[in-house]
Amino acid sequence: MANEDAEKTYKDRRTGLMVFGVVQLLFALLFCGMLALIAAVLPKMPRQPGGAGAYALFTAMGMYAFAALLFGVLGIGSILRKGWARIGTLVLSWIWLVLGVISSAATAVALPMVLNQPGHELPESMRHVMVVSVAGFMAVFFLLVPLAFVLFYSRKDVAATCAGSAVAGSRPVLPTVLAIFFGITAISAAVPSPYALPHTATCVYHAVMAVLFGFMCWGFVRFDRRGWWTATIVLIFTSVLGMASALFTLRDPTATFLRSGLSAEQLRIMQSLPNFVVFAVCGGVGFTLLLLWATLYSRRYFVSAQQRAVPAE
Repeated sequence: MANEDAEKTYKDRRTGLMVFGVVQLLFALLFCGMLALIAAVLPKMPRQPGGAGAYALFTAMGMYAFAALLFGVLGIGSILRKGWARIGTLVLSWIWLVLGVISSAATAVALPMVLNQPGHELPESMRHVMVVSVAGFMAVFFLLVPLAFVLFYSRKDVAATCAGSAVAGSRPVLPTVLAIFFGITAISAAVPSPYALPHTATCVYHAVMAVLFGFMCWGFVRFDRRGWWTATIVLIFTSVLGMASALFTLRDPTATFLRSGLSAEQLRIMQSLPNFVVFAVCGGVGFTLLLLWATLYSRRYFVSAQQRAVPAE
């Protein structure tokens, strides 16, 4: 009887895994196409002072190449019913969905202000088409698609269908998501923009952040408590600093933008979008606090090696 309970049958989800795997491969091909397009445009692009334009394109190429490789590997793994592909897709989908919610909210705030800027008014019909198009694109590709991935790959029968699901399920999702986020942040900090290169203090800050977030990533991969403590201290510091910066920015946004080195045109745009500035500042602080909460919540997974060796009841 106990064996029958242990061998509970689940619905075979091989077809679903193949369909979702093919969808991921299509996304990989899309990113490859974007990569090829940028590579074709780059030689024809006019040179800009400091190489800022080329830097932006090379950064985009790196992001598209990484995304194509990630979706391609996970898509193939999903088709082959691998447990690591299920967990990897689940982590990616949660990150995609959270960023999609944030991006959709930011777009909902910024788009009406952009369309209503003086001197850039559009006909009512064109404005309606643009709003509907942007809203539809965001709803489908930033909300519905990642939500579908999350719902499908979270199912127990999908885990049961995947080969090695018991091994894959031994690694919690939350620390994996945080480890990936810390790793991406470390890589981003290690490659400062051309605007930061002339400033020694900014470069030192980027180097310190790259080391700290790299160590945090390692700690969350290995479930090392030193990594958890480092993440907690860093996020508490950045939360306090972020709230102080937010208060200063909201009190005198013009002075903040001038110190940031924005051009006159960029300054004019930011001054014309006061509500978006408030949303961006408050959203940044809120995201940091959410990250801190997730880090504190993940403390339960950082147990000693002896405790991890004890099988769960």
